[in-house]
Amino acid sequence: MKRRTAHLGVASLVALVAALAAVSAQAPAVKRTMLQQGDLSVSGLWRYESGTPYSTVATGQQLTSIQRNLLEDYVDLPQSQSVFFGERGSQTFPGYGLFDFSANYAIPVFKSLSPWVKFDVFNLFNNDKLIGFDTTVRQDPTSPVDSLGLRTGFIQGANFGEARGPGDYPSSLGVDGGRTFRMALGIRF
Repeated sequence: MKRRTAHLGVASLVALVAALAAVSAQAPAVKRTMLQQGDLSVSGLWRYESGTPYSTVATGQQLTSIQRNLLEDYVDLPQSQSVFFGERGSQTFPGYGLFDFSANYAIPVFKSLSPWVKFDVFNLFNNDKLIGFDTTVRQDPTSPVDSLGLRTGFIQGANFGEARGPGDYPSSLGVDGGRTFRMALGIRF
């Protein structure tokens, strides 16, 4: 997976600081004009989610002859088992960050009567990073065995590392993947 990065040169950074300073100098005039016609507020939120842990596990594996011999006195032997490779939860899916933006505009009409509009954008930069994927593995028949006759190595499944569905991408408001817009209208009184 390619990693995308952005670099600001010194000249770009100086230009950005100068632009912010110019906007700050004009802020009282802009605010005064906006308050005469209405009230505008904007906000942003950076959300970071650390990666979810997962285990490298082969499910539905048959018992070995050594295991069956050890358990021969039990009436109900399991039909299959899950074989873990490494510690449980030793692997981690990638973490991710999302930037959400909101703009609110209200127009005072009469005393406390004020219609308003709100516009939200969740995942503004459309982060579509893969944050979960197929983790299917099976025992490697060529790897050494442990004291119970279980193989100590594994082979990744054909779809290992690929998305299983929309839930394997960042989500907002319960909607899987991609940028999400929301608009609301109302009246305060």
